[in-house]
Amino acid sequence: MSDERRPFEEPPDLDDPAVRASLDPEWVAMLLPLDKLKRDLKEAGIALQPREVRYLVDYYYAMQHLRATACNQVRALEASGEPCTLIKWLAGQDMRQEHQVKTMLDIWTDGQPVGRWLKSQRGVGPVISAGLMAYIDIERASTVGDIWRHAGLDPTQRWLGKKDGAVVLARVIGEMEREGHGKKRGQDGDAYWKEVVRRACPHAGLNPATVLRFAETDKDGKQRKLSRENVAAALARRPYHDGFKTLCWKAGDCFVKFHNWPDCFYGKVYEQRKELEMERNAAGRFAETAQRTLAEKDWSRDTATKRVYEEGRLPDGRIDLRARRYAVKLFLSHLHEVMFWERFKTPTPAPYVIGILGHIDYIPPPNEHFFPGLREAREHRRRGDQAA
Repeated sequence: MSDERRPFEEPPDLDDPAVRASLDPEWVAMLLPLDKLKRDLKEAGIALQPREVRYLVDYYYAMQHLRATACNQVRALEASGEPCTLIKWLAGQDMRQEHQVKTMLDIWTDGQPVGRWLKSQRGVGPVISAGLMAYIDIERASTVGDIWRHAGLDPTQRWLGKKDGAVVLARVIGEMEREGHGKKRGQDGDAYWKEVVRRACPHAGLNPATVLRFAETDKDGKQRKLSRENVAAALARRPYHDGFKTLCWKAGDCFVKFHNWPDCFYGKVYEQRKELEMERNAAGRFAETAQRTLAEKDWSRDTATKRVYEEGRLPDGRIDLRARRYAVKLFLSHLHEVMFWERFKTPTPAPYVIGILGHIDYIPPPNEHFFPGLREAREHRRRGDQAA
């Protein structure tokens, strides 16, 4: 590349022949794919598949991080009086790609009622909306509990890891041997290990079907025989999807940032729940949780947090996290309800606390006008349940 031609600071308009003629051919060759994407953006966005969407969401946040890093470097170099033209140009390209990915995800979500409903919630944009839709397979989520577990929001779940997973596995095998149900020569190995999994899963609140699926398939998705090694690896796996959990955390963070806006429904839920949690904390309602935390963690140092637990209360930060999780779980419950309706055209089954325990409190999803018939169908089912 010619030394006389310095990198430009703003993305050039390649549709202008004069601009293209003024640029070094190597720069034009690098930028043409981006410009073609700009022209084909609508078609590409409409045709996206869930796996592509998940990749683009991850790519968006990675590009956002790179752009922020480059911008920070530019500010530091400018403050010291050093040249930074190339880095500034790179930051501009990162910003351009970031915007293009966001535009594609916006187009994809615009084409679906669930996507439009998600973006109608204050604080939820096209990237979070697309990620949630791509991560949730409503065909496999008969209840919102399945989604909560996928997001790591089920408090009964525990990530065992290799060490604790091996301990649980050894304990279950020992119990079965003492009961006379140990593995015998010539015995069907798969049947034995399925029973081991069935007994081991309750120790960590795991789903036996999920653990078996991971134990029976390798990293390439091919079937394999069950063995102690495979079962141990499946028990040690993270019981939730890390990317989906991060996305839900980002949604909760947006609710917190926008909670002062009058139309931020879930931000108001967070605000009200935090007030309730603070009142309960001051009244000593979480003393048992505080004592359990003291017993489970290593408190070798005398810290302010430790003293709060010793007083039978939870730290302010933990109270805030509890309120965030409450708002996010309600949000996911509503998302499950509208996705279920959009796919099956029938209301979701009544939640356990309402259908079985008889609770009457129910918060309907906001902006139900995106789904004609949902409210009427839900009311019809409720009247039918009352009559029964």
